[in-house]
Amino acid sequence: GTRINGVDVKTSLTTPEAPDLHGLFARMVEEGVRVCVMEVSSHALVMGRVDGVVFDVAVFLNLGRDHLDFHRTVEEYFQAKASLFTPLRAKQAVINLDDEYGRRLALETSIPTTTYGAKIQQADWTFEILSREPGGTIFELSRLLRVRRVISVPMPGDYNAANAAAALLAADVAGLKWREVGRGLATGHGVPGRLEEIDE
Repeated sequence: GTRINGVDVKTSLTTPEAPDLHGLFARMVEEGVRVCVMEVSSHALVMGRVDGVVFDVAVFLNLGRDHLDFHRTVEEYFQAKASLFTPLRAKQAVINLDDEYGRRLALETSIPTTTYGAKIQQADWTFEILSREPGGTIFELSRLLRVRRVISVPMPGDYNAANAAAALLAADVAGLKWREVGRGLATGHGVPGRLEEIDE
């Protein structure tokens, strides 16, 4: 889905075709939007849907085997994703070192990179789960055991904490304020249909 200033906009693809995408960007500018966050699919990278766009921050969460109907091999899938982490497409990167392909990407990319992970002590930022509840997760992000941030997200699951850590770090790298982003994560309601709580 696509949302501009909290209003749903009808789109049919994870990453719209290039003319539609640039049209959405133009509309955002007209409406005073200062920050845009979007998912860039590997399909979109291969098919040129984000050509002409240089992102302030690109984030790598993980690489699975879910798009091998489009990519012939996992290596081809990785190369498609890795193409986002080049100076032609992004200025900076945030990469998850808990994923084996993330570790490889961090070594191969030439753009400035911030790394994170729960299991990899060599990461710039490490995160640790402090509390797991059905209604949410609390975790701590720390940098070299000196800077510590405690974050709460209203979604259960370690992977949601990892994704929230990535979002927070991407926002930080982009120059947004930790406190505001952390408050947004803590008070957000998620996306309807995605791990949505139903009280019955």
